[in-house]
Amino acid sequence: QKRWIRPQTFDLATGEPFWDEILLAPTILPGGKHLEAHLGAYNRRVDKVFVDGLFGTNHTGKNGTTESEIPAENVVAENFVPPGETVELSGLTVDKIIRAKRILTKNESYGDDARARGITLWGAMTPEMEETLLYLANASNGTAANRLFSRDFMPPTLDKDGNISFFCGVNWIRTTQLPTKEGDASVQYAGIWTSDAVHLDFWKEIHTSVDRRPDLKNAAQFFSQYGLGAARSEDKKVIKIGCKVA
Repeated sequence: QKRWIRPQTFDLATGEPFWDEILLAPTILPGGKHLEAHLGAYNRRVDKVFVDGLFGTNHTGKNGTTESEIPAENVVAENFVPPGETVELSGLTVDKIIRAKRILTKNESYGDDARARGITLWGAMTPEMEETLLYLANASNGTAANRLFSRDFMPPTLDKDGNISFFCGVNWIRTTQLPTKEGDASVQYAGIWTSDAVHLDFWKEIHTSVDRRPDLKNAAQFFSQYGLGAARSEDKKVIKIGCKVA
C-alpha cells in the first residue's frame, strides 16, 4: 500500500548583537555555542520527526488522504502481565518486551527468515523506562532481578555509561520524544520495531549561514534550515508498549 512522506521544513536563528569577526569565530567552531545549539536542536528535531512517523498517524492511498494507525493488536497494555499473575499498572518490564517480540513473530514481521535477510529489532525507551529495568537488578523481588540478568534471557549489554544498548534481542535507544496515551498522560509508550519498519527521508540536509542583519544594526545572525519526514513501511512491524509513568 502506497505510503506518503510529506517533507517538513524547519529553521532556527540565533544571533550576536555585534558583528566582530574575531569574537564570532569561536562561536561557530566545533564546540562553539552557536554550532552546538544548532546541532543540538537539529538532532532533537530528527528524533521527533522519526518518532512521530514511527508511532503516529501515517497517510496512505492514491492522494495520501487515508489515515493509518498502528493496529490495536500491536499494542501491549500498560497493565499487561503473564497469565496467572495479578494485573497491575507497570513501567517497562521484561514480560512486556517478551510479549512485543511474540506479536512480531506471530504476524510474521520477524523470525528466522527476517534474520537471514539481515533484519534486526530496535527499541526506544525513555530514561525513566530504562531506570525501571535497571532497578530490577537491585529489586527486593529476587525473581525479577534474576530474570533480568539470567542467561536464559540474555543479560542486557551496557555501554560505557551504564546504559542498556542491547537486551532481549533488541537494540535500544533512549529518547524523551516518545508519545503518551491519548487522554492519559500518565501512560507513555515505549516501542519495538523491525529495522525495515520505518523510512526517514531527508529532503534537505542542515545548512547554516552567518549573515549580517542591517535591520538590527548589522547584528550577526546564525541561520539553519533543513527538511525531512518519516513514515512506517508497514503498520504491523511496529509495537507500542504502554508504560506507567509518574
